Amino acid sequence: MKSTYFLIWILLPLTLIHTYLISQPYLIVAPRANQFISATGDMLCNAAGPIEARITAVVQTSISSKEVSITFEVRRTDGNPFTRGGSIAIDSRQISACPGSVPPPTTGRIGFSTIPIGARTISCIAKCIIKPCGPNGNDLLCDHCAGQDALFKAYVYFIPAELNSPKAYAGPFLIRNTSTLSAFPQPNLAFSPLGDTTSLMAVSCQEWQIESPVNWIKFNGSRSLSGQGNHSTIPGAGERIPIQINPNITKLNRSAILRLSNGISTQNITIQQDKSKFNCTAASSIPSGINNYTLSSGKNNANAYAAIDPTTAAQLDRIIPGLESQKLNGNEKIFKYNHRGGDFNLTLSNSSETIVALVLKTCDQSSVVTGRIGNGIINNKLITGTYYIVIDAKTDAPNRFSLKVSSN
Repeated sequence: MKSTYFLIWILLPLTLIHTYLISQPYLIVAPRANQFISATGDMLCNAAGPIEARITAVVQTSISSKEVSITFEVRRTDGNPFTRGGSIAIDSRQISACPGSVPPPTTGRIGFSTIPIGARTISCIAKCIIKPCGPNGNDLLCDHCAGQDALFKAYVYFIPAELNSPKAYAGPFLIRNTSTLSAFPQPNLAFSPLGDTTSLMAVSCQEWQIESPVNWIKFNGSRSLSGQGNHSTIPGAGERIPIQINPNITKLNRSAILRLSNGISTQNITIQQDKSKFNCTAASSIPSGINNYTLSSGKNNANAYAAIDPTTAAQLDRIIPGLESQKLNGNEKIFKYNHRGGDFNLTLSNSSETIVALVLKTCDQSSVVTGRIGNGIINNKLITGTYYIVIDAKTDAPNRFSLKVSSN
């Protein structure tokens, strides 16, 4: 009984190690994992010879090159040691092993080992690139494979040192790359011009990276993000991809394609965003004197703005830090003012620090010439023309304020 327990404790770790070495994303289709086979019926002649082989490990050795290392264990079918010298060759092609045929060529082999006389088992490692299933469910060929096989196929050949001696073979061995790469819940996303934040889940059997080709789409403030891969194909078990979409302050719809890749597969994710709804058709004139208003009667068509030129942007950044990313999510009211030239004076009072006053040269979110946050005075020399004054707020509160505008 003690010897039986001892045997179990010895075999269990070996089984766990073997399962680990042949793990996702590579699946041995034939034979079953850890099973020895000799030649099968699809070989080219009946002289199967005295060898059998099995796969003991399938490991991706490099993410960048996508190369896979496949370890074969080869032995005689009768369990006796090899009594003749020679070599073990692994090839992705089926080559005749019948007596009198030439041995497999030295070029095109994906694995090769010499056989020391007296050895009972030989380990031989093959190097290959096994592509994953395509989007239509069909397997793509290994880069080294010939023909139209749907799986990576390998054959093991025993080549004796004596050229006229009969060769032996085992196989075929079939391996599929089950590598998964997907983003859910939805690969194509549409957003309003106000921008938003969302997230996707990346499911991959490999390390992955997602990249944005534009500045208005970022992941945690960066245009690229990487993940380790969770080796799972279960929905909900992926790694989170946080996405920030900046507001669209232009008059054009825009779109971009995010590229999610794990070095083997690539998925494109389309992001679309509507053009700005900002308009000044309802802009009202400002009577002389101090006028009282509330933003509750306004509309939330815009929540970000930009300065008309770099110089103005530098000045505004000291007063309204991060103007383009303020996310002014309250309603805005738009006024129209005919300035006769010279000093332009605007006084904002009875407001809170959540209210922003902006002066626009045109009815465009990116034409801000001056502005401020909260109560205070704006005084600038501006040329003659019609200006638009926008009062916006960070929050959707009643946001009462008083406004006075004059020209000197």
